[in-house]
Amino acid sequence: MDMIFEVRNVSKRFPGVQALDSVNFVLKKGTIHALVGENGAGKTTFVNIISGIIRPDKGDIYLKGKKVRVNTPAQARMLGISLVPQILNLCQDMTVAENIYMGQEQKFMHKGLIDWKSINISANRLLKDELGVDIDVTKKVMGLTVAEQQFVEIAKALSFESSVLILDEPTATLTEPEKERLFKVLRKLVDKEKAIIYISHRLDEVFEIADIYMVLRNGRVVGTGSVSDITKEKLVTMIVGETVKTLSRKSLVQKPNKKCVLEMRNVSFDGVRDLSFCLREGEILGIAGLIGSGKSVVAHLLFGINTPDTGQIKIMGEPVVLSSPNNAMRLGIGFVPADRLHQAMFLHRSVLENITIANLKRFKRFGLIKVGKEKEKAHEVSQRLEIKMSSIREDVMYLSGGNQQKVSIARWISRTPRIIILEEPTQGIDVKAKAQVREIMLSLQEQGISVIAISSDVDEIISVCDRVIVMFDGRITSILEGGEVIKDLVSRAELGRYKNVV
Repeated sequence: MDMIFEVRNVSKRFPGVQALDSVNFVLKKGTIHALVGENGAGKTTFVNIISGIIRPDKGDIYLKGKKVRVNTPAQARMLGISLVPQILNLCQDMTVAENIYMGQEQKFMHKGLIDWKSINISANRLLKDELGVDIDVTKKVMGLTVAEQQFVEIAKALSFESSVLILDEPTATLTEPEKERLFKVLRKLVDKEKAIIYISHRLDEVFEIADIYMVLRNGRVVGTGSVSDITKEKLVTMIVGETVKTLSRKSLVQKPNKKCVLEMRNVSFDGVRDLSFCLREGEILGIAGLIGSGKSVVAHLLFGINTPDTGQIKIMGEPVVLSSPNNAMRLGIGFVPADRLHQAMFLHRSVLENITIANLKRFKRFGLIKVGKEKEKAHEVSQRLEIKMSSIREDVMYLSGGNQQKVSIARWISRTPRIIILEEPTQGIDVKAKAQVREIMLSLQEQGISVIAISSDVDEIISVCDRVIVMFDGRITSILEGGEVIKDLVSRAELGRYKNVV
């Protein structure tokens, strides 16, 4: 296998932090090279440098043995280096073909006019011949699934005749079948001798799809080699610099009280139908399901973002109307949404403000906030959750993803809720932070708080949940408990192949 891309002694420093320190990296054609590390390890900086978003302070980049300058993303694409970002960069109101060849229309000019027929034919050929997927290129992107949009992004990269593809957390929002479809596409690209840099926090995927791994920690390469020569446990230790405690569901999760703190009875709203379940006191209840199954709608109904068309919700046996988030909060419900950056926090505000914002009334006296009490509470909760920060005055935008998630949870803990709903609680955070968030969930359970964990990660669901509700096509089709909470049953139920609820 020939070397196609190389980075030599690349370093980058930002104010107060050495983001990358003399990083060396070799990529061979026809391979998938996994780049792993904790949040803040330097992965994003590395990717931004090789894709032309930022420039290194020192070091060199070589493509096919020749030294190159990668000063802009456009220059990177012209060199054959393309980034497929985690947050897809497509125009929803434009067609698939228009997105693939955006900015390259001059290739299809004929007598001063754009030949749209040729663009459609070329886009169709890229998707079918190169990727092996069948997508209507005349369809607007807004009508595609997330997985299909990802294939469009990959086709867009290939339209520049890219030899190096960088995929950033490509499966973060994909279902298991969509992930398998993506992996099939990646293997097809590897067979065509494309080289892929694959960034992921999901280590199971690294062992499933990658040939080579490289671990970054604190801006330095701490390990690289063949995936077949390392175990998952050793890789985790290399990533975090210590052994991470794994959770054993049977030994750690306490048996919840049978008392029902929240109940849904025959609730229907916008695509979900006849939802009925009980949340027990001190229980961690998982809600699983594929994208579009309706699991996110449940969270919105319970937090008052939406109001049911029919049915009833009870808290502590009493019927309630959850007409707004404020109403839900007064009834003791907290909610951490999946979109951490846009919906769960105020990025340009401090850790202190983000923790206490939902609880300010408790710190007011005669209309004024008692700053001392507010700081005391923020310190107490942040220490309990082991939030890493320079001070509680630090803006949350500068924290790692795992610590941002802890701040989101801390906001509700400061209110001492009866129920807390966590939507995709470990999405986009590193392996160590995932373990810490799971431990927080178990700690909440020990305090008698009932937790609803809505997740696309089946391994996460089965590791901490006492019971698991599985949704399919807007309905609850399975409620699993005890020995039924296993990966095979949850996965089959998500696909509609197992049901125990009529």
